[in-house]
Amino acid sequence: MRPFFSPLLPFLLLNLSLSAVLGAQSSSETSFSEAEERIFAELSAWLKMNAAPIILEPILLEDFDGSRDWSPELVEGDAQGMRIKLAFREGAPALLEDAELSLLEAGAQKTRRALGIRVDCLIPGEYEISLSPSSPLAIPLGSDSLALWVQGSNRGDELFLDLQNEEGKSAGWLSMGRLNFAGWKRLQISLPPVLRRPGMKISAFRLRLDPLSQSANPAYSYFDLLSAGREGRP
Repeated sequence: MRPFFSPLLPFLLLNLSLSAVLGAQSSSETSFSEAEERIFAELSAWLKMNAAPIILEPILLEDFDGSRDWSPELVEGDAQGMRIKLAFREGAPALLEDAELSLLEAGAQKTRRALGIRVDCLIPGEYEISLSPSSPLAIPLGSDSLALWVQGSNRGDELFLDLQNEEGKSAGWLSMGRLNFAGWKRLQISLPPVLRRPGMKISAFRLRLDPLSQSANPAYSYFDLLSAGREGRP
């Protein structure tokens, strides 16, 4: 936890430091200007370390435009009661932030599309579906959040991110939330400090289907613009 910071603290420190220097000048040959420069250098360093963080532009991890293959798999539940297949749709979410629009402009030569998954539930039950990329998605060191645009299925299904460490072993799951909404929505989560280490990767999306929301009608969920956020300092 960051220590409490009062706007008056730098000035109190400056006054105390100047008082100490003035008191010491009678028995020292150090000039006031040299001592003043040293005090302000130390104060500037302190302010730099304790300044409010600056949120930098997001780093694009995946745009789902075909540069990487994705594979769906039923990882829990009766295979006879569930059918899953990939689905695609053209276009991008309409409500993008400026930083995300710049990410799209950087890749303007690509075909804009979103990756989706179609779920046909033949027999109601508990199911989990994994959607895995052909290679894990590296999370840049220094990232403290992950964001993903999702077009919800308007059901109680819950979306998770499967993580792995630099050794390729499972580092657990992170919930992105439930998809009980229609239309596009930006889902964002904080990356726990224990996971902000070198070599962390996203190995798969995991969709846990809500048994109470299942029906005979097919359900679609789409994904676009997976990005990592990070903090910087002045």
